[in-house]
Amino acid sequence: MQDNVLSRDEEKILDDFISKTGYSGDDLNEYGGVTRILKASALRQILNGEKPENLPDFHMPIHFNFQKSEDLIWAFSNVDYYKEISRRSYQGGHQGFSVRVAKGLYYRTGAFKGHPVEETSMEYQDTGVMALTTKHIYFGSYDKIFRVRYNKIVAFTPYEDGLGIMKDTQRAKPMVFKLDDGWFAYNLAINLAQQL
Repeated sequence: MQDNVLSRDEEKILDDFISKTGYSGDDLNEYGGVTRILKASALRQILNGEKPENLPDFHMPIHFNFQKSEDLIWAFSNVDYYKEISRRSYQGGHQGFSVRVAKGLYYRTGAFKGHPVEETSMEYQDTGVMALTTKHIYFGSYDKIFRVRYNKIVAFTPYEDGLGIMKDTQRAKPMVFKLDDGWFAYNLAINLAQQL
C-alpha cells in the first residue's frame, strides 16, 4: 500500500487472508487498513473504466436524489465546505479646506477622492456529507444542498486535507471541501471526470 495502488493479485491475497483468519472487517479496520484497501481498489477500478465493487458501509445517511443513470462511488462525512467571498470597500481621503461660517458651523470645500478595494477570502459555509458519483459531486447539509456535474468543473485543486473545484461559469468562485483524505478525493474526482 506504500504506492497507494492495489493490483488485483494483491487484493486477492488480502481477501484470502481475511476469509482464512475469520476476522471481521471492523477488527481489521481498527487503524483504517481496510478503508485504505477499499480506496486503493476503488481507484484501480475507476482507472480501468469499471464501477467499484465492495464499497464500504459509509455509516451515514445519504439522502441525495441520484439520477437513474449514476452510481454512488464514495461518500465522505463531516466535510467542511468553504467558498471564496469577495468584499468591496472604498479607500481614499477628502481634499480641501474648512471655512468657519458661525460658531460650531463649518463649510467644507473639496471632494472625496477614493478608489475601490476588493478583498477575497475563503469563508466557512457549512459542514455536511459529500458524495462522488459517476456523474456529479454532491454536497448536503442542513442549510445547503447542491450538486456539480463533472463536465461543468474547469479545474480540480488538490489539498492535503481537501479538494478544491472551480465551476465553468463566468462568475465562478473557488469552492473547497475540507475532508479526511484530500489525496484520495482529488484522485477519485479527477479520474471520474475523465470517464465522462
